[in-house]
Amino acid sequence: MALETGFVEGLNIGLLLLSADYRVIGMNATARETLRLSKTELGKSVLNYHAAKSQEKVMSLLKQAHQKLSGAPVTMIIDVLNKVLMISLSQLEMTDSASESFLVSTFLDVTTQTGASVNPMSGKVELKKFPIYDRGNLLFLDSQAIYFFAADKNYCKVVSEAGRYYIQLTLKQVLQRYAGTSFARAHKSYVVNLERVRGIMRQQGHYEIVFDNNDIPNAPLARRRLHDLKAALGLI
Repeated sequence: MALETGFVEGLNIGLLLLSADYRVIGMNATARETLRLSKTELGKSVLNYHAAKSQEKVMSLLKQAHQKLSGAPVTMIIDVLNKVLMISLSQLEMTDSASESFLVSTFLDVTTQTGASVNPMSGKVELKKFPIYDRGNLLFLDSQAIYFFAADKNYCKVVSEAGRYYIQLTLKQVLQRYAGTSFARAHKSYVVNLERVRGIMRQQGHYEIVFDNNDIPNAPLARRRLHDLKAALGLI
C-alpha cells in the first residue's frame, strides 16, 4: 500500500510547554516517557534534550513557530533517541495580557508507523514511510511510491503515486537522515528515487531523468552529476 491516511490508533500525544527563551517548563507523561525525561530536568533549554547534530534543526523550528503569530502550527519530522517524532509547534494564546509568551509543542511517536530503523553502516535513521500532515490528515507515504523530492523554499515537494505533498525537510536532510540508499541527488533542487528511474534523456543540450510513469514529469539532471547517477543506475 502506497499511502495510509487519517487517524492512527495507538499514538499517544506528547506535550511540552516552552517558555519564551525555549526552556521546558511543563510536560505530560507521554513526553516524559518518550524523551526519557525526569521532573528534575524541568527548566532546562529544550536544546539540552537533543544531540548536537539536531540542535540547529530544532532551533530553526522554534524560530519559525515564533515568527508565525497566527495560522497553522509549524510541523516537522525529527529523530530523537533513534525514534521518529512528528512535532507541531504553536504559540499559546493567553486570556490576559501576560508579558511572556509561550510555545506549545505536541508530538507523535511514529517510529512504528514509518518502519524506521537505524542503518548499522551509517548509524542514521531510515524510513520506509514518510509521515506527512496534509489538510488535517496524517499520511504515511511509502518511500517506494515516491518518484522525487524537489526543493521549494523551506519545504520539499514530494511527487508520488498517491499525489503531490509538502514536507518540512530540506533535500539534504531527506538524503542524509531519512531516505536510505534508493535515493540520490540529481540536481541542486532534486533528489530522485533510483528504483523509479526508467532512463536518462538528453534534451536540447541538457539532461533529464525519465520515470517509469508517463504521468510523472521529468526531473532535471545536472551535468556534473551525470556520471555518478549513471553509475548508481548501473549504466556504466
